[in-house]
Amino acid sequence: MASADQQIPAAAPVSEQQFEAAFEFAPIGMALLDTQSAALRVNHALCQMLGYQQAELVGITAPEIGHPDDLAEDFALRAKMLAGAFPSYQRDKRYLHRDGHVIWTHISCSLVHDTQGRPAHLLLQVQDITQRKAAEDALCESEERFRVTFEQAALGIVHVALDGRLLRVNSSLCRMHGYSREELLGFNAGDLMADNWQQGQSDLQTLLDGSAISYTAKRRFIRKSGEVYPARVSVTLARSETSEPYLISIIEDLTEYERDQERIRKQAQMLKESNEILEQRIHQRTRQLEQSNQELRTFAYSIAHDLRAPLATTDGFSRQLELSLGDRLSEKERHYLNRMRHGVRLMSDLTDALLSLANLSQEPLQSERVDLSAIARDWLARARERHPERQAVVAIADTPPVQGDERLLKVLLENLLDNAWKFTSNREEASIEFGAVPGAAGEPVFLVRDNGAGFDSAYADKLFTPFQRLHAAHEFAGTGIGLAIVRKIAQRHGGWVWGESQPGAGAVFRFTLDGA
Repeated sequence: MASADQQIPAAAPVSEQQFEAAFEFAPIGMALLDTQSAALRVNHALCQMLGYQQAELVGITAPEIGHPDDLAEDFALRAKMLAGAFPSYQRDKRYLHRDGHVIWTHISCSLVHDTQGRPAHLLLQVQDITQRKAAEDALCESEERFRVTFEQAALGIVHVALDGRLLRVNSSLCRMHGYSREELLGFNAGDLMADNWQQGQSDLQTLLDGSAISYTAKRRFIRKSGEVYPARVSVTLARSETSEPYLISIIEDLTEYERDQERIRKQAQMLKESNEILEQRIHQRTRQLEQSNQELRTFAYSIAHDLRAPLATTDGFSRQLELSLGDRLSEKERHYLNRMRHGVRLMSDLTDALLSLANLSQEPLQSERVDLSAIARDWLARARERHPERQAVVAIADTPPVQGDERLLKVLLENLLDNAWKFTSNREEASIEFGAVPGAAGEPVFLVRDNGAGFDSAYADKLFTPFQRLHAAHEFAGTGIGLAIVRKIAQRHGGWVWGESQPGAGAVFRFTLDGA
């Protein structure tokens, strides 16, 4: 250590060579400008920063390398400095790199005077802050995005200190509670809750000890109007190196949701009560229908047993009377006996037809693959045998197989073919056709067509009602039950049957089957 009486030597003056080295090799950009802002000298760091050679920058003026939006402020500051308002200034400023991209810098500009105190030149120090500016801009953009997202979110968002103070609220939360932002920021979270604030402490502890990163719970809150409403709350803990941890809560008002759920529950209870009432009615109607069906079956069996005996007796006695009297019967008496026996046979046929119609509803269906065209060809062979004198032209096309009860479907088709055969009996050139065409939904629609007597289509539905006839019995024989049986069989197979015709122009009967 130097003694008190020792003299400390004065600092040696900086030589020109030392100044040159410090200027040239400084880590920041440096420039010596004249009072018109033209470059007199520039260092290596500034050349690298702007992408120019030193010779290119010497003599260049500020407007040539400065950003045009910054020039006016530069000239104004330098004019004030030259006028003696201040000896130096600092600011952030943009330069244009040689390739055209923008460089953000922080400059320090000082006025250097000559020995006479007059402004001699300007000393400019330039520090590249482009990366820092980019980071600041990104931070500003991120903060703006956060602000917009926070403020415009449809759900309520609130930042809450760990002691319950409200730190920040968005517009949705204000609308949800009916308070202004300023009013809410004066509240504690517990002031807004209908539930005890302490009820959420166990959930909060899971965030504080790190066992969970968030939790969702159902809470009840109080609006400014005093109304208590349910809400779903999602909470997470935000940690920061520069501030105390705080809670981010997202609040969804469940008022309308719970009202909708209550309406749905009540409707479901009504869709249930109505079904129970409907099931009771169906059960009651089913019992009534079963009772009616049983009565019909009983009636049908009564007809079968109670009418057959007197009919058989009448038929037998009339035959015996005819044999006993023999030639003693006059033609008129013989005609009466024949009419009596014909009536008995018709009554017997009607009885059999009614029993067949009644039994159709009771017999179980045997589902199997059925070829209707094969059934039609078998019918035709038998019809040719029974009536060899008929010269009818019968066309039977191949049709898609169907699924159903073969025995009943045979009854259906043969009834339609028998009708066609019967009602073309008066035609010299009878024509009968069986086939199928595609329906509206692609399903097969089967048809039996003839050129027989036809009927008035206005009364077509009557054909399918028992005993309804559109022709006199002496014209075409029959019981009037056949088409009723056809419709019943079609219905039992999930299908339908209908007829179209014009008097004297033939008829066509079409039918569908659900299993086709």
